[in-house]
Amino acid sequence: MVLIADLDETRTIGPEECLALAGELIRENSVEAIWENSWILRALANDRSFLIKRYNERLKSYWSGDERDKYQPQSLELANNNRFYIRSNIWMPLAPSSKTLEFEQKLFAYEIPHDHNFQLLTVGYYGPGYPTDIYEYDASRVTGAAGENVEISEKTEAILSPGRMIFYRQSRDIHVQHTPSEMSVSLNLSLSDPDYDLIPQYVFDVNTNKIVGGAGDLHSNRLFLVDVFRAVNDSNSVEILSDFVRHFDCPRTRAAAFQVLSEIEPDACAPLLMKTDIGKIAYLNERLAIGNAAREYSRF
Repeated sequence: MVLIADLDETRTIGPEECLALAGELIRENSVEAIWENSWILRALANDRSFLIKRYNERLKSYWSGDERDKYQPQSLELANNNRFYIRSNIWMPLAPSSKTLEFEQKLFAYEIPHDHNFQLLTVGYYGPGYPTDIYEYDASRVTGAAGENVEISEKTEAILSPGRMIFYRQSRDIHVQHTPSEMSVSLNLSLSDPDYDLIPQYVFDVNTNKIVGGAGDLHSNRLFLVDVFRAVNDSNSVEILSDFVRHFDCPRTRAAAFQVLSEIEPDACAPLLMKTDIGKIAYLNERLAIGNAAREYSRF
């Protein structure tokens, strides 16, 4: 069931306190633990002054040359402790007649059905909020191949209005964000899974119920770079790919590396089949979904 709530929370806390409470109260990476304590992000949204102060500071940092934020200008990191991250996102309305419409849609991730490879709790902070369609799927029944059929639930429609909480569960919820009617701001609390760079994030076609690609996360971007070696490689590339097949933790990456080796250096494959378990990996004969565009992987 999609998790959406309008919490009646009267407490007010700042981002650092929110981060501290997350570390204290959310002891495990589980839907139950995060949703039970979602009030802390709602309490942060009750502070109506902290965010404009952060935006003021950020604008001044551009003047001083100190701005080095890794996210796009519409996304601002507010606090992190390497386990939890709090940030704000600005969502702008788009003019249908704009010549840059397609670019802006990709920038804000509008009209792109995608999941998340980490737990993401969000709350509306300012403006009417973005409309979204939310679906569910079972990642355990997915291989991750491009064009793979996926069983997707009926959609739930929602608007991330001020104070409304939506929990996008890791590798469970698919959502499509639509442009808001007016500028809107959301606050996000995300939990970093220590294995998140081994977990794929997908883009879907919810009309045909298929995976259409990777979402530009670390996993699918890694597969993208491995795939590049089909065209550009040398002897060292063969050694590196062979090491990936032997030792890398992610089975999808191992399979992709073996596929490339079978094309550029077939003689390297026989010893790997004999000395490793690569032949037993289910993905070995699948064309896996890869990242096809550069973006900061955690901003969606």
